[in-house]
Amino acid sequence: MGQETATAGPGSMSAEQDPLLGFAAKWDAYLRSDIDMTISPDETMRGFEWYHTVGKAGARAVILACMSSQLTDVRSLLDMPCGHGRVLRHLVKLFPDAQVDACDIDRKGAEFCARQFGAGAIISEAEPEAVVFPRKYDVIWVGSLLTHTTLELTERWLRHLAMQLSDTGIIAATVHGRYSARRGGEFGYIDAENWQRIVAEYEETGYGYANYPFPAHGGNVPGDYGVSLSKASRLISLTEGMDDLRIFNYIERGWGGHQDLLVVGKPRFIAGLL
Repeated sequence: MGQETATAGPGSMSAEQDPLLGFAAKWDAYLRSDIDMTISPDETMRGFEWYHTVGKAGARAVILACMSSQLTDVRSLLDMPCGHGRVLRHLVKLFPDAQVDACDIDRKGAEFCARQFGAGAIISEAEPEAVVFPRKYDVIWVGSLLTHTTLELTERWLRHLAMQLSDTGIIAATVHGRYSARRGGEFGYIDAENWQRIVAEYEETGYGYANYPFPAHGGNVPGDYGVSLSKASRLISLTEGMDDLRIFNYIERGWGGHQDLLVVGKPRFIAGLL
C-alpha cells in the first residue's frame, strides 16, 4: 500500500480563505523574527526592564484587534503616538509588507522611527483636526494617547481618526480602565490630590481627568494633557453615538495586563450586516 496522506475535510479553509488563519500565520512569523532593539538616545523610557515586553504586548493587542474585526489583511498602519518606537519596532515585523506611518507631537520620536524602522514620519498637533494624514489606514494603533486626554479630546480624536480609516479599517486604542482605577494610586500616574479628583469624577460620571501639574514631555504637548480614567460603559456609550464606527471588541487589561483595549472601526454600524 502506498503511504497515506492527510486530506483536508470539506469544511477546512486555507489562510488565504480565512483571515483568522492569515493573522495567526503573521503572528507566528513575527514570533520568529528579529526585533530591532536600537533605543533612541531621546527615549524617556530607556532602561525600563519592561520596555521590550510592553512593546511585544502592543503587537499582541493589535493582532487580537485585527482578528476581532472584518479585516482580511493589513496594507497600511498608523502608530499614534509612536514615541520612539516602543511598539512600532514590533509592528513593522508583524506586518512587514504594510506601509507604516509613525505620528507623534514629539518630532524627535517620529523622525527616529522614520530613520530606524522605515516608517513615514508625521508630526502631530495638539488639536486633532489639525493633523493631516497622507493615506487611509487599515489599522490605527493608539497606544496610551487616550489615557491622557479629556473626554472632549477623546471624542474628537476618535472622530478624526475614524475619518482616516479604510473601508474595513480599525482603531485599536488603549485606555485606563477598572484595573487602573484600583491600582493607579500605587502606580503614581499623578500626584495624590489630582488622583483623588480623577477617581471621584470617574465614579460619578464614568470618566475622570486632571491635567498634569507640570509641563508634560518637556513642554512638547501644549494645552490639556494629563491623566484620564474611563469606565468601559462610558466609552461604549461614547462610541454608540458615532454611526460611522462599529464596536468590535473591548478587552480589559488588553495591553500588557494593564491598560484596556477598545477596538472600533469599519464597516460602519449602519452599513448593514457585513
